[in-house]
Amino acid sequence: MIGDALKKTPGSTREQLLEKFSELLQKYEDEISQGKELSSTPELQEMGPVLEKKSLPAPDVITTVTSPAEKPAPVEECGFGTKKLLRTVVTGWRNTDVKPITVIPGDKKSAALAGGRTVTWTREKYNEWELHICKLPAGHKSTHKGSTEIVYSLLDTITEERNYSPKQPMKPPVPHYTDGMPEIEIPAGQIIASDQLPI
Repeated sequence: MIGDALKKTPGSTREQLLEKFSELLQKYEDEISQGKELSSTPELQEMGPVLEKKSLPAPDVITTVTSPAEKPAPVEECGFGTKKLLRTVVTGWRNTDVKPITVIPGDKKSAALAGGRTVTWTREKYNEWELHICKLPAGHKSTHKGSTEIVYSLLDTITEERNYSPKQPMKPPVPHYTDGMPEIEIPAGQIIASDQLPI
């Protein structure tokens, strides 16, 4: 009952506010429909100081967070490879072990070599391959294109033992079945394991 009495009282604050709000709302709708600017109305100008007091202050410095530039992902290469056997080659002989000759009493042959040496000679036999590796991006539709390189895979390690008398020079084994094969120096970077060759 008390609430009804307050609503019916002509001078109640609530009714006055609602009435004023309705008037302002109607006025703004009319101005918007006519294309006028709202800032020119006196009511808005009166509300300006109130809005300024209630709004948050603008920051002094605007800081932006930028992430470091990301590096583009590396393009994956096709990597398709082919191999072609060119030839079989050998490395030069090298002596890997030198031991004095043991003289067996009563053995004329060992007695003749007394003071001599037994030398173990070693050389490697390699297959020489021509590899073609495709350098185009993975999944390409065109013909494979890329680089050609020469590599070597170990085929066999050959060892020979030879006896030398004290005055005899230590020369590599001659004759030997590898004598007719091309003899080359192979850089370590060109040697590849057989299981790393393309199929």
